[in-house]
Amino acid sequence: MPLTDDEKRVILSQLLSLRDLQIITLPQYESEVAKLKLTVADEQQARKDAVTAEQLATKAAQVERDSYKSQMEFYQSALKAVTKKPSKWCLFARILTLGIKACH
Repeated sequence: MPLTDDEKRVILSQLLSLRDLQIITLPQYESEVAKLKLTVADEQQARKDAVTAEQLATKAAQVERDSYKSQMEFYQSALKAVTKKPSKWCLFARILTLGIKACH
């Protein structure tokens, strides 16, 4: 069954539009692919930088935690030294010396 003139014109116009699209889109696709590759590389670098910054923040927090821990231990030992009950021998020596000997 042969094609009519209208069908031939429609098919020809579709073929021409497809040829135009192929000519236009292939370079555009290549440029878009290049842009996407750059975007992906930038995002990967940003993620690496974020991980590095998070690691540095974690290390700083650990140093601060250790500093506060040592400070807490110092104050706890100082409090224990101040509130420590005298030993029985010290109390006995204090009684024998009539309070002259001081217990530390």
